[in-house]
Amino acid sequence: MNTEGESRTVRGLINALNDRDWDRVRDRYRADVIMEHPAYPEPVVGSRQVLEYLKKLIGDFPDLHVEIANMFGDRGWVCVESDITSTFRGAPLQYPECVVLRVGDGQIARERHYVDLLVFQKGSSPTPIR
Repeated sequence: MNTEGESRTVRGLINALNDRDWDRVRDRYRADVIMEHPAYPEPVVGSRQVLEYLKKLIGDFPDLHVEIANMFGDRGWVCVESDITSTFRGAPLQYPECVVLRVGDGQIARERHYVDLLVFQKGSSPTPIR
């Protein structure tokens, strides 16, 4: 798959997550996907476990919305800089996040999130949304 197709796969995942379309979300992941997030001490392994993680995330952040700020890719890898908005513990929350994904055959094989976890302790907006 070329970079355009890989980016389309990732954009489809983000759109499905924003739409809360869990079937489309699940279909974007390989069965043996590995997701890493700084909030979890161990990787989340497997599409079922990733789907459970994402549903729990939406439970904690019910109006979470991902807006793509930048996306680029090369040879099966896609990097997404996004602006996240939501409500957390009753307060508005916005923060930047970067995710690096490995895509092959139209599905995500690996996903690693980079985010400042202090934003969740503050419950505020440390940086302006673009």
